[in-house]
Amino acid sequence: MVVAFDATYTSDLEGPFGWRQSGDELARASAVSLHGGGFATVVTAEDVLTAAK
Repeated sequence: MVVAFDATYTSDLEGPFGWRQSGDELARASAVSLHGGGFATVVTAEDVLTAAK
């Protein structure tokens, strides 16, 4: 599976225990989890568009 990193951007969120994560931190964490965990290859939206041509 290929995931465009740009598509993982989100708003700041609050989780349990009052933990807060910025949108940038959440996007990076998603990319690391998906790519590092072997679930997806993380690329940029530009990479996806270039490959689609």
